Amino acid sequence: MRQKMLGYLSWTVCAAYIGLLFSIPISNITLYILLTCCLFVNSFSLVSKSIRSSLPIQLLILFYILHIVGLLYSENLDNGLFVLEKKVTLLVLPVILFPSLQQLTTQEKSNLLFRLGTITIASSIAFVIIAASKQFLYNYELAFHRDYFPSIPYVYYALYFATGSLLLLNSIYERWQYSFTKILIMLLLTIYSLGLLVILSSKTGILAYVTGLAFFLYVRLPSRRMFYLSVIVVLFSLILSLIIYPP
Repeated sequence: MRQKMLGYLSWTVCAAYIGLLFSIPISNITLYILLTCCLFVNSFSLVSKSIRSSLPIQLLILFYILHIVGLLYSENLDNGLFVLEKKVTLLVLPVILFPSLQQLTTQEKSNLLFRLGTITIASSIAFVIIAASKQFLYNYELAFHRDYFPSIPYVYYALYFATGSLLLLNSIYERWQYSFTKILIMLLLTIYSLGLLVILSSKTGILAYVTGLAFFLYVRLPSRRMFYLSVIVVLFSLILSLIIYPP
């Protein structure tokens, strides 16, 4: 049973990732399915080992404990308990999900990241089609600054897109052998991502993507000369996008 549920784990992660784009009830259902799957594939020893070996999870638990301690000095206990209830998902999900993902093989992890990146690009195409249709049919200038996904504002969608686009970029780099086609697709994906983030006018999304992209290039490229050249190309693409579609 455990091995069978482990085979479904990556798909439940994808479902929860897609669920973020829909209404809160649907998002909660996909999240509960993911948590249920994690409970089947985990054990207390695995979770305990993961907590002991992962500094980010330890910091997350400490952050939550500080919230609990803060209740001792709060004059509004009801509001404090409400905040703790809302943030418990942010605590429970990484604590349970991280040791679950560690049980996947390298190939399964690679496939999962590729699927998440593909889902992100598919969602962005849907976003562009909906917004462009609104702008074309109703001449609505702010069409790209509306929330077309029920449970995620377009500002937060920019971060969603930036993260997913970088995941896909890294997956393409790892999965495909070196070729002109690979370089061209990665370049087009980078230009498309920068262009969409500029259209969204999300400074946070642009900063997150450019920072993540710079780190990706620094780690992946074999020489500093190629890194500096790539950074120049990225900055040129960003400036060109700002000229074509000024905020």
